[in-house]
Amino acid sequence: MKRMACLLVVLSLVLCLSSAWAAKKEISLATFSEMTTKKLGPKPRIMSAAFFRNKGNQLLICGGGLETLNPQGDLWALDLKTREWSKIKPANGDLQKIAMAAGIYDEKRDRLVVIVQEISGKLETFSYSFAENKWNSVAPVGDFPKVMFRTTPIYDPKADSIVVFGGSAWENPDNTHYRTVYYKDLYSLSLKDLKWKKLAATGESPLPRSGQVEIYDPKTHSLVMYGGIGTDKTGKELVFNDVWVLDLTKLQWKKVEAKGIKIEPRCSHCGVYDPVKHRMIVFGGGAMMDKQFSDLLALDLDTYTWSRVRTKLPVTLQLSGAAAAWDSNANRMLVFGGIQPGRIMMNAVWEIAQK
Repeated sequence: MKRMACLLVVLSLVLCLSSAWAAKKEISLATFSEMTTKKLGPKPRIMSAAFFRNKGNQLLICGGGLETLNPQGDLWALDLKTREWSKIKPANGDLQKIAMAAGIYDEKRDRLVVIVQEISGKLETFSYSFAENKWNSVAPVGDFPKVMFRTTPIYDPKADSIVVFGGSAWENPDNTHYRTVYYKDLYSLSLKDLKWKKLAATGESPLPRSGQVEIYDPKTHSLVMYGGIGTDKTGKELVFNDVWVLDLTKLQWKKVEAKGIKIEPRCSHCGVYDPVKHRMIVFGGGAMMDKQFSDLLALDLDTYTWSRVRTKLPVTLQLSGAAAAWDSNANRMLVFGGIQPGRIMMNAVWEIAQK
């Protein structure tokens, strides 16, 4: 009996320790900190494009600006080991000054494929080859899109293509005043032949929008989209907090009723896919009347449940229009630039990591 009692006590202690360890693991806190970088980096900006290049362990920043004021067409690299900035100097010079950049890093061919919106509103596509150190203009072959301002393209590895939804443009149809027009077109760009194609997806489609976050979920081979700003069926402008999933095999849209905490609608936030925890991480963004957010959110892609990412120190940084990339070497989210309340432009890099 005594031996049995001792065994029960030991078993109870083991269970308690296991529960405590599991709880500790479950509530592990993330770190959110500004990265100390060396040498002069990019100028403060919004709406740039950020990429992680595994080959050089680099964070790449392309384009951006303060909308049409002081736009940039440059390309920068941050060495994530030495934390030193360096300006990449293509043999044929920088891109023409652009108001927006978006795209993907094509790891297979070690190049950037960038969709740029010029100040004039003209949409163009370029590729930057690291081997050649030059920009190449991509001819508008196929169903070339009209606009992609403030979009976040994803890479579809099965089709070896870029997929992108929506966008917005300033238009002046009656020659009296400009207004923002939102789109809900779906396009793909083949990376094999750099040919555009307009996609016809089935199911209920998301409303027209821009300023959303889109990520690729490899587990379900789908595009997952959250938020943005656009118009409802009556043409009224509004900010969204909806979640949509596009099955890339069936090309079928589905609206997801996300569970978990209630979050406010937002646009111009940034986000990445976290392959370690199979989730989408979203940071910052803004809403109507210049309201900006500092919350760090996670959408579990197995259950589509929202939660707040708990950090060791409170996050007070309110930021919108920032660019983000996932560092697969260090399993962390990197955030660059953006704008704070009071129209304070930023050019810092923040790192968000969670064990």
